[in-house]
Parts: sequence; C-alpha cells; structure tokens
Amino acid sequence: LPPATTITYYAAGLPSGLVLNKTTGVITGRVNKAGTYRITYWAVTVTDGVKTKTAVHDYIIAVQAYPALISGAFEGLLVNGSGVPVGKVALLARNTTGAFSGKLTYLNKVYGLRGLLVLDSVSAPTSGGASLSLAGSLTLNVTVNADATMTATLTGTDGLIGDVGTDGTQMKTYTAITPAPWAGTYTMAFTNPTDGPEGSGYGLVKIDGKGLLRLRGKLADGTAVTAAVSSDVSANGTYRPYVQLYSNRLGFLAGWLPLSPQNFGTGLYHIETGAGLDFYWSKPALPKDKAYPAGFGPVGVEVVMEPWIAANRSYLLGPLGLVTATDSQEIGNFSVVFDQAGGVSNTGSNTDMLPVSLNMDARSRVSVAPNDPNPSNPSKWTVKVNPATGQFSGGFVLQDKRKVSYEGVLLQLPSGTSPNAFGRGFFRVLTGGTMLSGDVIFTGPDIP
Repeated sequence: LPPATTITYYAAGLPSGLVLNKTTGVITGRVNKAGTYRITYWAVTVTDGVKTKTAVHDYIIAVQAYPALISGAFEGLLVNGSGVPVGKVALLARNTTGAFSGKLTYLNKVYGLRGLLVLDSVSAPTSGGASLSLAGSLTLNVTVNADATMTATLTGTDGLIGDVGTDGTQMKTYTAITPAPWAGTYTMAFTNPTDGPEGSGYGLVKIDGKGLLRLRGKLADGTAVTAAVSSDVSANGTYRPYVQLYSNRLGFLAGWLPLSPQNFGTGLYHIETGAGLDFYWSKPALPKDKAYPAGFGPVGVEVVMEPWIAANRSYLLGPLGLVTATDSQEIGNFSVVFDQAGGVSNTGSNTDMLPVSLNMDARSRVSVAPNDPNPSNPSKWTVKVNPATGQFSGGFVLQDKRKVSYEGVLLQLPSGTSPNAFGRGFFRVLTGGTMLSGDVIFTGPDIP
C-alpha cells in the first residue's frame, strides 16, 4: 500500500472577507475593501508522520473599488406591450460591493430582492446585472447602468410580462441643506377616466424636503388610497407610484407624475393639465362589492396637481380666481356640475332640485347663489370646505328621498387657466343595489 499522506493548506495576509479551506486549498468570499493585498500561500504534507512544507508562494491581489456610478437607489415601472404598468422594481445597490436589495411589486404580491450585481467588464465597467428566480416561475433580469439608468424584464412561463425599458432611473434624496425645490403641500385630482366610474378621485399631497411624496385620498368609486414615493434625479422631479388596491390587492393605481414649474418666477411646481396623462387605474371583479362589482380597467386617468397655499383667515376667493368678475356683485360666484351618465344630473331630470350656481364668501363659506333657479335649495344641498387642506365634502337629497354624499378637492390653478375648473370630485348614489359614481366640477371665471 502507498504511504498515507495528508495535506493542509495555509495562507497569510488574506484581506477581510476571504476564507481559506485548509482541506481543499480553495479561497472563497468577497473582499469588502478596495486595496492591494500581498498573500503568502503554502502547504504542509504529512506522510507516515513526516511533515514536509512546500515552497512558499507570494501573490499580489489588487481589488478595485466597485464603481460608484453603478450604485444607488433605482426605480422603474414594468409596462406591458400596451404601455400600461403591470408592476414596479425598486432597487438599492451598494457602492462598495455591488450587493443589492429591493422589491418587486407584481399582481397582489411584493417579492423581496437580494443579490450581487456582476460587472460587464473588470477594466472599464459600464453596467452591473443580475438574474433572479422568484416564486411562481418568475424570472427578473435587472441591469444597473453607469448613466444612472436601470433596465429590467420580468418573464413567466408564457414569456415576457413587463419591461422597464428606458424608464428605470436613479432616485434622489435631498437634504436639509439642499431640499427639494418643490417641497410643499398640494391638492391632486384624478380626472376624466376613460371608462369605469365617473367622477374625479382626489388626493392630499405633501412633499417633504427630502423629496418624499406622501399621498392620501380617495378614488371615484370611494376606495381609499395612500402612497409614499421618492423623486428621481430629473431636474423637476418625476414620481412613479404603483399602489395595490382592493381587498385582494389585484387592482392598482399606477403611472408617472412629472412635475414642472407652475409659472415663471413664482418658484411653485405642479403637474399641469395634459402632463399627467400616463396614469392608470384598475379594479378586479369582486362580486360582493356594491361599487362596480364586475371590475374595470385598466382605464386611463388624467392627473392634475397644484400647490395648496393655506388661506389666510380662510380667504380663498383670490387663490381660487373668484375675484375676477367685472361686477362686484358676482365676486365669489361660480357654477357647479353634478353629472352621472343616465342618472343624477343637475342638467337633466333633477334640474329642478339641484343647484347650478353657488357663491363663496370672504370666509370660504359656500351657499346656493341668489341667482340660482332654485335659491330655496329644495335638495337640501350642503358643502363644507377645509381651507387648510383644500378638501371639500357635502351632500344633497334627491326627489325620491335618496341621500347622496360627495367629496373632492379645490385646485389653486395658475394664471391663464381656462376653463377655471377649480374643484374636482365625485358623488356616489345607490342605484338598483349598485353604488355608482358621478362627476362634481366647480367652475369659476377664467383666470387672466
């Protein structure tokens, strides 16, 4: 028999993060700090009790720092072939090791993400990528690029589900020294749905100095919605919410919120009419729901967001553009529309009940205007305005005694706005056992 021999491996000078397997001689791990390391490597054999040390070998290991440009916080909406969001990828890549964590929001689940970005080149890297296998036979391929962008694809057993494409971008956190220029309080309306519920959902928005946007509001079917979203690195800030909705979380509200300066020289920002068109709302079929049990969507909605500057002593006439009338007796007057296709409307079968002309006084109290066709207010129409937030709510009674509630927000629109639709909201009325919604619009004189 050949003599019994054992071999043990040794190394000195290994950088933190590397480990030597003394049995196999294999070095594994990850170096956590850039630098140049001198490693001494040898082995000791034992044959029939006789130890023999091998020659000592010296190696130089140069560890480059992970590229700072291929790191940071990134977000992107996954969209299908029609351009409609189906999910969202949020990633945080560390600037020392390329390790990343994050989450994928898809359908009614949120998947935790964790891994290591592999550079496309050692000498001149321009990107780092990873492929992750997730539950439900899903595969997420993600790439972080040195130009502050991120791409990603989500595939399933039937092929491509969604693609971030060119939308993925780096996020930015502002500081107390350099706060987000658009930090402030806003009112938001989700208007003109292409199908499904009528009316405008609304939101009360606060953006802090770090650029974090917090939304609290309701959609036109009465569903409460909340969100907290970070800004990207674009000059004026764009937000990408993807909010899971309804009891089974299979519905969503998602899209892009691009801010822009409101008026030159004011320092204010907003989402102007026509800019927030890439926004979508979807509800799955929920047979037990009273409101739209068959579901709908995805439907497109238009987002309008304007800064809300709390009124001094509840004075809103000026900020809402209600002092532009040429006749002093008309100051504060505005029109209201209640409209539901085939249902409640103040221009249809309920004309003799619902007001069409309203008046706001200097303390922001709203009442039926004296020139309304029915100033006696037979529908017992009421409204209450909160000058601190811009939110309004109220109710009225139909001829058949059904009680209807409504709610929404006021918008402090910029100069040059026509028409001045400064109030947007929705009402809900039970019809044949189903809760249907309609539109509420306050319109004042054009703002010069």
